[in-house]
This record gives sequence, C-alpha cells and structure tokens, in this order.
Amino acid sequence: MSLARISGAVLAGGRSSRFKADKALHVWRGETLLEHALDSLDGCSERFVVGGDYALEGIMVYPDLEPYLGSLHGVAIAWR
Repeated sequence: MSLARISGAVLAGGRSSRFKADKALHVWRGETLLEHALDSLDGCSERFVVGGDYALEGIMVYPDLEPYLGSLHGVAIAWR
C-alpha cells in the first residue's frame, strides 16, 4: 500500500511510571520499541517522533512543549 502522502508520528512521551523504565528504549526482538513503531510507518512520506529526547538518524524528534500533559497534547504537537 502506498502511503506516499501520509505523515506518520510516534508519540513517545510520558513517564513510563508503571513500566519502570523508558518503554521506547526497551529492546524486543532485536530492536527498541521505538524502532518497531517507526518501522510500522515505513512507506509514509515522513516519519517523526513527538516527545522524549532521542537521537535517531534521519528522524526528526519534536519535544513536548509542556511535558506530561497526555497523549492528546502529543497529537496536537504532531498536527503542527
């Protein structure tokens, strides 16, 4: 399926308080969960991450302007 005109955002903010560690950096099947999420957006015209402080080659990361306001705030950041 062609997603050439669709942008894909991964919301990676939050405290991970129940997980007790940064979920995005947890390794599963040889990749971090963040990498798995980005891989699922393969084919999109652009892929980016909202929240967190990650260094990913070729992927823009937009920090939460006001951290811990919830996922809807992350969607608002992605919409910009």
